[in-house]
Amino acid sequence: MLDRLITTKMSAKIVATALKRGSTVDEIAQQIKAPSSFARGVQAKQQVLTMKDIRAIAKQLSESPYVLLFNSIPASEMKPELKELFASTRSVLEASAACGTTTRSTTAKKRRNRSRAA
Repeated sequence: MLDRLITTKMSAKIVATALKRGSTVDEIAQQIKAPSSFARGVQAKQQVLTMKDIRAIAKQLSESPYVLLFNSIPASEMKPELKELFASTRSVLEASAACGTTTRSTTAKKRRNRSRAA
């Protein structure tokens, strides 16, 4: 469902972010398992990324896919009364992404009782 909300502008901004952080178009294409022409099409706002693609790019950038997606939303096109909510939501997302990997604990597996041979 989230895939339908991703626009060409957002997709292009995500690719631009990856390029600014040192990735190449070919590396992005390889990461999302697509031809380079697709990645260039995204850059030219002719193609749209899926959430699966954004997760792959975020993994390459060591970034949360949700932060990457949220940062691609153009704040300039937002209503003035929503800008404070937008900034607040961004800070909460960034904070949860920063501590999300460090606070997850793994649950211990329960041992089964072994039956003894007679």
